[in-house]
Amino acid sequence: MNNFFYESSSDIRYPGQGVLERRKQNLKNGIQVEKEIWDKVLTLKG
Repeated sequence: MNNFFYESSSDIRYPGQGVLERRKQNLKNGIQVEKEIWDKVLTLKG
């Protein structure tokens, strides 16, 4: 899973700074979920 929250350790970020970019990426590519978590979700649907 790509972590686009931290581009470098010297970046100074403010709360909500990446929200619009994340929303655009999620609408285009879907919400990323780790495979282990998704597998657990699928077992719950019965």
